[in-house]
Amino acid sequence: MGITDVQIWRREELGVRGQRKNKPIEEKESYCWLKGYESANNIALSAPESTIISISDREGDIYEVLEKEPSETNKAYWIIRSSINRKTLEVDNLKLREAVKITSPINVGKNLP
Repeated sequence: MGITDVQIWRREELGVRGQRKNKPIEEKESYCWLKGYESANNIALSAPESTIISISDREGDIYEVLEKEPSETNKAYWIIRSSINRKTLEVDNLKLREAVKITSPINVGKNLP
């Protein structure tokens, strides 16, 4: 158990929220969450016998991280505090919070080693 990466930044300018949709992810504040996941994933790739989990606050609830499903190139898992009640892929027409409420505790984490 331990911490492998911390992203620290400070806001350079206030009041630029309206410009964020036109910026690439690398220029957004939320990029720190993607960098954090990528750092965890690099460790997971180099230490396949370990379970590596990237943990994010609600600001990490971004598609660029959510699309990092477990695969041969994405070995780290992620836990993200939910910000948006998103649609789910596996549960019939339920949103995320409703799907979690009906999920059996036995199934939680079933894909973890």
